[in-house]
Amino acid sequence: MIEKIALKGDAPLYGRRTSTLKLQPLKFTSLQEWFQRYSLEELVKIYGAFGGTPTYLEYVDESLSVEENIVKSILNRSAPLYNEPEYFLMEELRHPQRYLDILYAISKGRNSLSEISDLTKISRENLTTYPKSLMELDLVSRVYPSCTEQGEDYT
Repeated sequence: MIEKIALKGDAPLYGRRTSTLKLQPLKFTSLQEWFQRYSLEELVKIYGAFGGTPTYLEYVDESLSVEENIVKSILNRSAPLYNEPEYFLMEELRHPQRYLDILYAISKGRNSLSEISDLTKISRENLTTYPKSLMELDLVSRVYPSCTEQGEDYT
């Protein structure tokens, strides 16, 4: 939201910023301080499910098991975080369903533009801008193989 109102060239407050600070998620090691009751293995599960966003981590109830927390806060249709990925994309992007389709394709191991295009039915020509937006949101990153083949794989 800040980028839309202050940092882009056509934004109402463009040119008035004095500094930029991009907040990063908490590191995994911070969870040990936050959740002292859980074992290291349980913390890996918590971080895998809730990530490093403090607001999401506040839904974790240490009196419950990790699995109970995931069901209660994420997997249950009435859970507070059940629709969070879709809401996040709707807030940040114009065509959230296309991005959800692309994320789904990547989650299924499709990581080249042609593979993603085949699964999502989005033409390759139209597909090129979507991964860039997902990278700017830190939802995916581009990985270059260390071998001689130069590819455009997304994870």
